[in-house]
Amino acid sequence: MKKLGFLFLTLFLPTAAWAVDGQIAINQATVMAAGGFPYVISQAGSYKLTGNLVMNTTQNGNSNASLCCGNSDVAILITHSNVSLDLNGFTISIGNNITGMAHEVFAIFSPFSLPPTVLGIAVFNGNITFSNTGSFSTRQADENSGFKGIFLGAAAFVRVEDIFILTGGTANFGSISGSNHFGLVVGNYSVVRHVQTDNVIFISCPSIYAENAANFLATTDGCPAGALTVIVP
Repeated sequence: MKKLGFLFLTLFLPTAAWAVDGQIAINQATVMAAGGFPYVISQAGSYKLTGNLVMNTTQNGNSNASLCCGNSDVAILITHSNVSLDLNGFTISIGNNITGMAHEVFAIFSPFSLPPTVLGIAVFNGNITFSNTGSFSTRQADENSGFKGIFLGAAAFVRVEDIFILTGGTANFGSISGSNHFGLVVGNYSVVRHVQTDNVIFISCPSIYAENAANFLATTDGCPAGALTVIVP
């Protein structure tokens, strides 16, 4: 009976569900097995990519998680506090071939709420790329469409380290036909270190910004002197 019980568990446990040391593995196969994108992290714990992720945008969005304006496309959606996400040197690649895309596209996103309800997210050690063979619809600069690499702006106590984010956009808030493209957005009490992006890094104060490379650093309006600690070599 013991042998039969062990065989039953072996056969019916999800494949590639766990990495080493209790980490939960994420790869293209596990995402598809879970129902496709977005891959939702809804429990605290340690998660680790064990392969590259590739997501294409959709006409109407794959999720109702958005900053303001209806549906959006999301690769990884984090809805719980105390999450560690190790990209493990792999890449989240997102492609858009839709003409007139009018909604937001996120590689990693935490739902917007004020005050923040998601705390203690760490994302590190990997790459995020966006390719756009389609187009985004023209919007006002204060509206939301376009691509965001990592958007954890409504989360607090965030740590993002050793990440490369290629958005393919210009470093202003109205890039690519009036849509808003960002490399990285984090909330209060965050640490951003060794992040490289061709676009904007936006940080809420107080936070620490150390040894990064971005086209533009933006902070919350009226950020008091000393609230953002910038560390350079």
